[in-house]
Amino acid sequence: MKLKKFTLYLSIFLLLIVTAFTFRTQFYKVSSGKKLITQYQRELDAIGQAALKSSDLPISAILIHNFEIIGRGHNTVVRDKLAGGHAIINAISDAIQNVGLETFNNLSRDSMKIVTTYEPCEMCKGALIEYKIKSIEFLKPKPLTYWLENQYNDLGYELSKKKLEGSSLQDSLFRLLPSNVKAAIDI
Repeated sequence: MKLKKFTLYLSIFLLLIVTAFTFRTQFYKVSSGKKLITQYQRELDAIGQAALKSSDLPISAILIHNFEIIGRGHNTVVRDKLAGGHAIINAISDAIQNVGLETFNNLSRDSMKIVTTYEPCEMCKGALIEYKIKSIEFLKPKPLTYWLENQYNDLGYELSKKKLEGSSLQDSLFRLLPSNVKAAIDI
């Protein structure tokens, strides 16, 4: 009897975890929507139009620091034939080019946000996390089916990855870095 009860509680607990994990990308629905500043809307529209000229998806993004646009980006996957040519990644790259990597790394993340026309994909989410950009605002959300499929793919990734022997190769490459670069990155 105790085993049945434990199994029931464990099943309910696992179901709650799976449900929370599946819908974690929908948390934005809890907060109230804000209106986009007209200046930013015009900028996003103009940037999105540039993507259309190269037959790319018309997705645009701006990176804002202290209410000033420091980076702009639109999809350039088709134009540049680069997998990472997403609007958000391009906006971050543009900001780094505009202000310099060291200055960018020293900017307050509390005063920084990305505004984009379409909810970030998994790759762009990774870039936002990597560069510690915590404030994200978007105009159009991705459908729930996109996130459900990504949860399935993420599980497949976790189950299929394998660590190889030989981490000393990467360690020896890290040792070749100049000390000022080592200090700037988290190894």
